Amino acid sequence: MARDTVFNFKSIEQLKKKLAQLSLNLPISNSINKLKQSLKIGSFELANRMVAQPMEGRDADAKNHGPSPLTVRRYKRIAAGGFSLIWIEATAVHSKGKSSCRQLQLTRQNLSQWKKMISTMRTAAYREWGHEPMIIIQLTHCGRWSKPKPLPAHHNQALPAGFRDKNGTELISDDALDRLQDNFTKAASLAVAAGIDGVDFKAVHGYLTAALLAAHTRPGKYGGSYYNRTRFLREGCKRIKNILKPPHFVTTRLSLQEPFAYPYGWGIKAAAGRMKTDLSEPLKLAQTLTEKAAMPLLNFSLGVPAVFPYLNRPASSNNMPGVEIPEHPLCSIVRFQNMGRQLQQNVKVPVVTAGLAWLQHLGPYVMAGLLDQKWCRLIGQGRQLLAYPDAAGDLISKQTMTAAECCLTCSKCSQLMQQDKAVGCAVRDKKYYRSGAPAGTE
Repeated sequence: MARDTVFNFKSIEQLKKKLAQLSLNLPISNSINKLKQSLKIGSFELANRMVAQPMEGRDADAKNHGPSPLTVRRYKRIAAGGFSLIWIEATAVHSKGKSSCRQLQLTRQNLSQWKKMISTMRTAAYREWGHEPMIIIQLTHCGRWSKPKPLPAHHNQALPAGFRDKNGTELISDDALDRLQDNFTKAASLAVAAGIDGVDFKAVHGYLTAALLAAHTRPGKYGGSYYNRTRFLREGCKRIKNILKPPHFVTTRLSLQEPFAYPYGWGIKAAAGRMKTDLSEPLKLAQTLTEKAAMPLLNFSLGVPAVFPYLNRPASSNNMPGVEIPEHPLCSIVRFQNMGRQLQQNVKVPVVTAGLAWLQHLGPYVMAGLLDQKWCRLIGQGRQLLAYPDAAGDLISKQTMTAAECCLTCSKCSQLMQQDKAVGCAVRDKKYYRSGAPAGTE
């Protein structure tokens, strides 16, 4: 772990001093008012700039994989917490594409549970704030990380030894990928029936769609060339767009970089055995998707958390055995925001950023600075939601975040996920998550 990683700043001046010591730059505002400004997204009017990012809870109903009482508790608290946009977590489109038996699915059999949860969220938000949030659901297939049988998109020899494919592991076939398009489309239709506004075709964190973007060595129509590697995402988003009627829409959370040496990475320069950043392909794809699939906004992330957690989840401490953290969290934060800045400059629609939890109660001044300087147009909070679901509301009503309620970026939530337990804040929400509450606990 890099030295001096624990957040211990009392003031913006101290934070600025540390940034200067590290020769880093982040926009910082003296006012957080920008966070409270409304924003037009398609035909929707967001009441503020704060987004609840998709954070997997691994607490699905044990019988039908829909929302359990514990799932509903999480999302009701977030909805009442003041976020104008709620991005529901990764929801599998196929039973064999789940990273855990506790991962959510959306099916005809559990549709009524989804309808009830979405209605509960909207009611909770309206009662507290007088407006309903926009709600997006993230649809996924976990590919390499599917359990019990991995279904990799390509054999990534740049992965650490413990993550590499075993001899004889077969790639997911082109025919299976063709059929999966139907699964995504059917799930999108069910999402609309459940009362959800938008559908995210997930393409981050090394899961199937993101891995296909890096499938330089894969044969067939889904590998090799840029056109082939982006086919699954492009065609999938187009199909969903064609079956949705406005104001419903498709979008994506897009990986800007899967940082493995060529030919195993994405967002890296095509130089054999080297790992040098080159965002030309991700930025080209982002432009294509927003224009051809009429996406009204775009989300993004970096890396594969199981391998490089610091890239998108800078932390004060690391509870992930075998994973080295080579840099100060501020280095990770600045890299993430700079890549988001490049994305926002290359697309016409609002971009959602993330990765700011380590800044705790000083984070809002950086968030507002990012908006002021147009590095992004929406601010996402992920781990912060688990610890502090009222964060957005406190910024609206109190002009501040309470330090004693902020996420400590201690990585205990990531540890719960590794242990395949229900995921939440083991520090701020001990009753439910100290030892990992079983799915469905209320």
